Amino acid sequence: MKSQTHKASILAVSLIIMGVMFVISLGIASSALQSRKASIGSSKSSVAFQNADSGVEIIMQRIKDNSSDSNLNNIDNDGTCDGIYTSPDGKYRAELKDASGNIIDSSACGTTAVSAIDTVKSIGYSAQDTRAIEMAVAAGGSCAQVFNTIIPISTGGRYTVAHGLGGAPKFVQVYYCRNADPTCSGVNFQVQAWRWAPGGDFGAEYGADNTNVYIGVGTGGVFLSAERVDGGSSANEASVYYRIVACR
Repeated sequence: MKSQTHKASILAVSLIIMGVMFVISLGIASSALQSRKASIGSSKSSVAFQNADSGVEIIMQRIKDNSSDSNLNNIDNDGTCDGIYTSPDGKYRAELKDASGNIIDSSACGTTAVSAIDTVKSIGYSAQDTRAIEMAVAAGGSCAQVFNTIIPISTGGRYTVAHGLGGAPKFVQVYYCRNADPTCSGVNFQVQAWRWAPGGDFGAEYGADNTNVYIGVGTGGVFLSAERVDGGSSANEASVYYRIVACR
């Protein structure tokens, strides 16, 4: 009788141990399955992000390659010209937005200049996942529209030049051209936006708004130091040409 009781106890303990091992194995399998699912999800998300990144780079390069007077259909050339470009392989979709954050109207796509694109939103796709990247055109390192002109300016005055960019420039630079050169073919001295007055009113400053570029030149002209970049001596000239570059 005692032998039977002992055998029964061993059997019960064995069953308990097997049950515990089964539960542990089931937990390990469940954890591995969850990790596998998470890994697959992360991989899909990474692929979607890469597709979105590729999309925004491609569109930014197209904007850079097209001149400011090109139309939007040179960018959105997937056959619909609706302000949304879809890649042929379906891996990304790029939304072309104006300064108000709206997708550019398809009815004006064929006549709207590339300069109207303010931001690009690229949406990348992978199996059951999407990722999006939005980038400002200026942040892409390109100018959608450029104003570049050379004008004669005398000293001691404020000069107004209409830039025609349709909005405030994101970048303005003025260059000083020596020897009254109307082509500015020689060394262009970059004018700093400040005044320097060593015993006189020398220097220039400039600024811009939605319509014009403004330049103010001191009565003594722009002073060039003895260490100037073309190797010449110090000088200041009265009536010279200035090259104005503005970018939007």
